[in-house]
Amino acid sequence: MQSVAVKVLPSRKRILIACEHLSWEVTFWRRALEKDPHIDTDLFVSRGGGDTKIKRFPTDTSALNDYHALVLIHTSGIITTDAASTIDKYVRSGGSILWLIDDWKIPSTSYKALSEVLTVEIPPGTEFITDEFVPFIAADGYSHPILRVVRHTEDLSNLIAGMPPLTGFVPASAKPDASVLLSHPENSSPILTVGEIENGRCAIICGTSFWRWAIVPAGFGQDTHIFYNLARNLMQFLLAKEKISHFVLRAGKRVYHSGEPVVISASLRDKSNQPLSGANITVDVSRNISDSIEIFSVELTEAGAGIY
Repeated sequence: MQSVAVKVLPSRKRILIACEHLSWEVTFWRRALEKDPHIDTDLFVSRGGGDTKIKRFPTDTSALNDYHALVLIHTSGIITTDAASTIDKYVRSGGSILWLIDDWKIPSTSYKALSEVLTVEIPPGTEFITDEFVPFIAADGYSHPILRVVRHTEDLSNLIAGMPPLTGFVPASAKPDASVLLSHPENSSPILTVGEIENGRCAIICGTSFWRWAIVPAGFGQDTHIFYNLARNLMQFLLAKEKISHFVLRAGKRVYHSGEPVVISASLRDKSNQPLSGANITVDVSRNISDSIEIFSVELTEAGAGIY
């Protein structure tokens, strides 16, 4: 009999959506997150109308630690210096944030207290720019699991280019360790960036009116899967913080007899801890023959669901 340690993860994730006021942006992002049966959302509205027991945005981490991720929308009246310090500690200790920046009226002291856990840098004196544009896919976007939003027969670039335009953005620059997934088509200002900060994760959206990607296609009888898949993938990335190896290589057993077939398997997962198919995995095998070493390669065959 052998004893093993097993880490049991909670079956449902709790998400806090915090905003200053209600809007279509809040409505559609919450609706998108609640499509996942493993997610529960609470809504905090500083002007009233939310459904959480929180009466004011927390200024210590005890309340935020009840949630696996925090979604910030319309935050100019929420991010005080104390609130910013609380979010900073929350992310460093393992929390995740998705911040939809639709204006830039955050006090400089608040931004300074929060800046180190963000994936972008926003210079002093920056103002929100009203501008209609459709973001383009940045280099990191083509390989990142968050932008796996299309079906197998669809072209990602064409579908993104055909989405309704956003209505404005906050100019920023991506930090060196951040992944830029979407950018402004003219000035390359990052629109969607993601990254890992100490024990937590952060996603920043610097463009506003993504909710139009849901309502406009629906109004023309078209599919809305781009928006809803984007929201789902973002949250999967933010919630996938358990320390799971993305690539694991193992043999079928520790010791083989001479002449016995050796079985080698590998499992591959992406940054959201989802099985990754379609990879080419080659294993180099070496053996000692007298005074020399012979090396040959074996290409693993995919058995399905990221197992090779």
